[in-house]
Amino acid sequence: MAATATSPVTIPTKSEVLQWDTSHLDNLASYLDRAADRGELVGTRYVDAIRYPGGTAWIGPAADAAYDAASATHDLVSAQCGAIRDCAKIARRGGESINFAKRAAINAICSAEEDGFQVSENLTVTDVNAAPGRSGAAAGHAEDIHWRVADLVRTENHIASELQVAATELSNRRDIAQAIDFKQGPGSNSSDALPSPRPPGPNDENIPYGSDHRWSSKMSWGYKEAVVSLAKAEMMRNGQWTARDMLEHYLDNTGTAKTLPSDKVDSWLATDTTAYSGTQAPAVTTQRNLNQLQQQALAQARATGAPVTLSGNTPWETVAGSDGDCVRTLGHFSMSTAYDVTVNPDGSYKTTYRNDVYDWYNFATHPYGSSVANQISTYAHDLEAVGHAQDFLITGSGTVHTAQGVLP
Repeated sequence: MAATATSPVTIPTKSEVLQWDTSHLDNLASYLDRAADRGELVGTRYVDAIRYPGGTAWIGPAADAAYDAASATHDLVSAQCGAIRDCAKIARRGGESINFAKRAAINAICSAEEDGFQVSENLTVTDVNAAPGRSGAAAGHAEDIHWRVADLVRTENHIASELQVAATELSNRRDIAQAIDFKQGPGSNSSDALPSPRPPGPNDENIPYGSDHRWSSKMSWGYKEAVVSLAKAEMMRNGQWTARDMLEHYLDNTGTAKTLPSDKVDSWLATDTTAYSGTQAPAVTTQRNLNQLQQQALAQARATGAPVTLSGNTPWETVAGSDGDCVRTLGHFSMSTAYDVTVNPDGSYKTTYRNDVYDWYNFATHPYGSSVANQISTYAHDLEAVGHAQDFLITGSGTVHTAQGVLP
């Protein structure tokens, strides 16, 4: 077989070749096709809602201007969905190409074994019976096996490279929304009367950055980077720009901390529902803490006959919201409330408070073969473990709120 000049590749073991799995590519392709379908449907419905609000045709100059703007947005969404479908085609075609290369490699192994040779785990070919005159045949089988297996690895790396290019193209489509500036700090109306935020807790990642030196996957890290990057397309389609930018920062592999803008913190902490069972929503936790502080101050004020002021920070508590951007940025996160509560013996009160949050941006692992979202999470964790992405600290403080009234 003619030799071909190629870049060196890492040769997998016999077991890895036999167990080489491409179902993740088929799952990814289906996931991306569904995402594109949903995106186009939403875009079409949006234009229809502008043109026929409440089912009645809207006409006139204002209607024409609104329709033109909606149509322009629809065109951008359609282009984005087309790019997502291109990624799906790459994944689907890639699975077929890798399976073809896998079958060729397995056939080469089986051919040697049917010819009476033993193929070891490191793909060495030996004659079981040590018969004379068979060294040439053994060398021929070994060359064929190594060429086919190397071609399998090269094929997968090529597909990974194509997916990475496609993911970068999706990532660069920032013309459908304005970028978010995460350099903003807490709101300008913060009050010096409130305590500073509590120090954040330690990183909860159980595998230190770059500490895993094993080749624990049959796929190249380039492929995993591409798959994780493609998750940004789904975030962009849903308008989850904070989540999109945080994932991009994770893949940038710098590990520098990020600060959420105050209005984003306020918006996310205002929700009284959660996407996670067994976890309290932020607004529910805030109200509970303030109620307890007010009742504590009221009891002391009535006992002493004088106004009582309580000031401090509540302990960090784990909460979770239901906003999609929040869930994909923070998941479960820690929240504390800085407070200054004054209550008079007659029950009149004034409460000033600010919510603070922190979270270590990292990913959980899940069994292989689980949902696409869980698979992406596992890949993202693997990238951090081998040093191809880096977790980082997210902090943020909301604006200062004031409430007053009379307690019962």
